[in-house]
Amino acid sequence: MLLGRFVRVAARQPGADVEFSELPSEFRIDSGDVSRQIIAMKRKRTRPARTVDMIDPKVLMAYDRWVAKHLDEMSRKYPRKVIAVYRGKLVAVGDSFKEVYAATRAQGIKEHPFAMEVPTAEDMDAIL
Repeated sequence: MLLGRFVRVAARQPGADVEFSELPSEFRIDSGDVSRQIIAMKRKRTRPARTVDMIDPKVLMAYDRWVAKHLDEMSRKYPRKVIAVYRGKLVAVGDSFKEVYAATRAQGIKEHPFAMEVPTAEDMDAIL
């Protein structure tokens, strides 16, 4: 027990226990102080608010519907490629996400498009 170790350290004789009132003040524990310290530590652990804008769930559902409708076609035309979809249209195809995002920026699209790596037809068969 941790408190027991402190009591023995503060004892006058090695191995002898002392009463709480005989302990020096630095070894005494005030339960109110401990509670306040625990609450303060919990407050410090809270995560800061996210600064990144989250995608609107309605927009995400629209992308999901687009992918469900066009996935077979995309897996035949662009297997293992990265595609970008913006407002219901395929706007870029490339070998990496970086390449696709650069292509969308070049087209003047300021918002992040929906981007994904297209599975192959074999991957599609294995999944389904």
